Amino acid sequence: MATSTHSQRLHLILDFDGTITTSDTTPIIGSRLLSEAQNCGATTKSMKYYTDRYMQDHQTWKAAQARKLEDCGSVDAVVDFVSEVVGVERASFARVREGILGGGMQEYERDEAKRNDFMLRCGREAIRDGEVGIRDLEALRQLLQVASAGRNAWGVVSVSWSKRFILGALIEAGLIPMDGKEAMAERIKCNEILAPPRKYDEDGRPVTISSARDKLDAMGELLAEWKTGHPNAADTILVYVGDSSTDIGCLARADVGCYIHTPDSSLNAYIARLVDIEARKVTVNDLPRTKSSTNEHSQALCAVEGFEELAAWASKTFRSPN
Repeated sequence: MATSTHSQRLHLILDFDGTITTSDTTPIIGSRLLSEAQNCGATTKSMKYYTDRYMQDHQTWKAAQARKLEDCGSVDAVVDFVSEVVGVERASFARVREGILGGGMQEYERDEAKRNDFMLRCGREAIRDGEVGIRDLEALRQLLQVASAGRNAWGVVSVSWSKRFILGALIEAGLIPMDGKEAMAERIKCNEILAPPRKYDEDGRPVTISSARDKLDAMGELLAEWKTGHPNAADTILVYVGDSSTDIGCLARADVGCYIHTPDSSLNAYIARLVDIEARKVTVNDLPRTKSSTNEHSQALCAVEGFEELAAWASKTFRSPN
């Protein structure tokens, strides 16, 4: 490959559910865990019960929400506005977790190896059985090849319930090799529904990555880890790809924020508000090829339907030298 004139380095961070995948995987994870609890001899509620409870709580919260999106005059205000739902999300996570562990899955909580093996298998089976689809697989593979080369790096920030489930899905889809799963595990920030919680909130619920603010913090942690040995970020373009309101902070704080566009997505209203405040909406053809002089906020918000155009841009912008 010819030496590139570009010295830019790519840091690519992707959401998982609805971005890498074509749908939400948390109901699939929950259903598989509840099914396993039943295999252990327990009587458990169905995933539909937990989904219905979540929807009821969400509707109650929405009806009581006092602020309006149009009142948000800054990116931080938008992120905080979207993140007000965090209590509903954490309550739902805790409710499902209690139902699973109360259903005879305590051994999985105690035994990390057993837990990891089970969740990795669930992720692989979900892809193999067609329960989970990968968005624009070949183009995504091309994009990740670019992001894995040279000084580039890529990772995942997700509200998903299991890192090993994500790894299993990526392995089964051929996006990472089996022998690369431990290295990839270090580049995923998400929740662990079976693992012992490391921290509880003031209401006694496990602290989770559940909101736009949580994901923004997780992205910051991941970037801090990547910058070890690379103190100068002036040559690095941070690209974030997401599809939902929980991604809004990461999209806004990246150099390039790419959002999966669907006409009826709730994300569209938040994107429009960001553009009103400070962001610059562009097409893929207009994405930057060099680092901006300032990286405080997103220099570009770009709607994409898949990964093909983004992969082509990345291939041209972040070529590896000999």
